[in-house]
Amino acid sequence: VLELPALRVEPLDAAPLRDAVAGLGARYHWLVVTSQNAVELVWDAVRDSSGDARRLAGVKLACVGTSTSNALLAHGLATDVLPPRFVADGVLEAMSARGDVRGASVLYVAAEGARDVLPQGLRALGCTVDVVHAYRTVSDGAGADALRDALRAGRVDAVTFASASAVRGYVEAVGAELARAAPAVSIGPVTSDAVREAGIPLLGEATTASVPALVETVVMTIANSGKTR
Repeated sequence: VLELPALRVEPLDAAPLRDAVAGLGARYHWLVVTSQNAVELVWDAVRDSSGDARRLAGVKLACVGTSTSNALLAHGLATDVLPPRFVADGVLEAMSARGDVRGASVLYVAAEGARDVLPQGLRALGCTVDVVHAYRTVSDGAGADALRDALRAGRVDAVTFASASAVRGYVEAVGAELARAAPAVSIGPVTSDAVREAGIPLLGEATTASVPALVETVVMTIANSGKTR
């Protein structure tokens, strides 16, 4: 396995998130987070004001994916909505089916540049949605030279991607032409779309948007392609 950190997380100005978190119970019925990074930054904002899990008493929680749900649970916070499809569209579908969402007040904590499918969909349901961009992801080219050498030598049977932003970081790190030298295995449909847009051959897509499913898909697709070493 060649490991390339395609991205690194940079927190943005913490003041907007601190202000939003300070009034969680009074101002919001729902908190929506779509990544472990968002969970940790929310928790940091809670602790910065000497708060704890009680700050979220009465606030319902929605998230994308088991990793994000587990990150919440690590802080004593059980998720109310965890959709079967680990994408923002899945969260919107699951929340739309509930009787306590229409007209609710929602705090949505996400990365800068995140898709607006979820906040727009919630507003269409009559919700008041405050979006706080708590962090950004930027390209991290560490190890890019070694990866470029491996790609040129044909030593890479597949490249795995766990997010659309990771695809963009990979292309920036190795270059658009070399990025197409090896096929990709993606964690889900949004990531697969980014792979196709980059012109990278798509070898497989995980059945569910989780790292264990991604690993299983890599193993199966590599074995079926006959490229085992």
